[in-house]
Formats: sequence, structure tokens, C-alpha cells
Amino acid sequence: MARNYYYLVAGLRDYSIDTDTKGFDAVGIREEIAGELAPGDRELLREFYLFYDITNLIALWNGKGNFNALGNFSREELEAELEQPVRPPAYLGDVVVAYKNKEKEDKSVTVDETVDTDLDFGRNLWMRYYEACARSSNKFIRQWYAFDQELRNISAAYTARNIGREIEPELVCSGDLFTALTRNSAADFGLKNDVDYVDA
Repeated sequence: MARNYYYLVAGLRDYSIDTDTKGFDAVGIREEIAGELAPGDRELLREFYLFYDITNLIALWNGKGNFNALGNFSREELEAELEQPVRPPAYLGDVVVAYKNKEKEDKSVTVDETVDTDLDFGRNLWMRYYEACARSSNKFIRQWYAFDQELRNISAAYTARNIGREIEPELVCSGDLFTALTRNSAADFGLKNDVDYVDA
């Protein structure tokens, strides 16, 4: 971060952790904060909120009407991206182009060969997103999304196991965590020594 922003934090209103609180406007709060940030920090804030752009892009791809206004891009911008990707980050466009090309089988289009179009579109986007977060220049974003990915995958594995679904298609991870969640039949997936919150 370029600055500590003590004045910004001190000037924020007090909000109750209650979604029904009147006057709580998450988008407005984000925009207010963004207006006070140095350009580099504003870019980090955008990076953090790409999470919602991914959920919105997946919903649009699957023809669903739900849209979360916390993303960086409007519905119209993301619909345009599905037609012709031009906006950063590049990995979003790489995934969209690869899947659209799979439908059309257009040999004239250059496709990122690392995009595995045999995977679900959403799963592929999440994999790319978490990989990008792991490469972020910001330590908080790297650590937060490493935790977020781990927690979501463990939760998905528990849920899949409890309802009798196959675990692997629900996961957006690789490496040791993927191996533990897909191959270990222990109640805690053998993660007790590596993940201190796994019992909870």
C-alpha cells in the first residue's frame, strides 16, 4: 500500500454486521473508499473485487440472471466480454476465447493451449483467478485468497461427501490439498495437522 489511510479508516461510519441495516450500501462504500486511494492501491482494490466479476461472468455464461453489483464491470461490459474479450485481466479473455472457439472450432483463432476446455467453464475461470491471486504483488491478496481457496475447497469436499456426490468436479485446487480431498477417506481428509480449523 502506498499509504496507511488513517484518516480514511477513522472517517468510516459504524456499521452493524447485519445485512438488513438500513443505509448500508456496499457498492457506495467501495466507491467512496476507492476515491480516496492512491492509484496503485485503487488497482489493488479492483483486483480484490475481481472475485465478483468471476461469479458474474460464470452466471452470464450459464444464462443465469443473477448479477452482483460489487464487481468491477457492469452486466453490459461482461456481456460484451463474452462476445469479444478486450478487458484485463488477460486470463479472463483467454478462458472465454478457448471455450467459444471450442464451440465454433475456428482454426484461425489463437487459443491459449493451457486452457483445458474439458473442464467446466466456471471451474476453469476460478482456477485461473486463484492462480493470478497467488501471483499478486500484494501480500494480503495472496494470503487472503490462498485461505479463501483452501476453505472453499474443503467446504465443497465436505458437502459433496455428505450428499454422495463425486468430490473432484467440485474442487478448484491442485497439489497436496487436491490429493487429500479426493483420496483421503478420513473424516478430516487427513488435514488435521496442516489446517488448524478443519475440525470446526
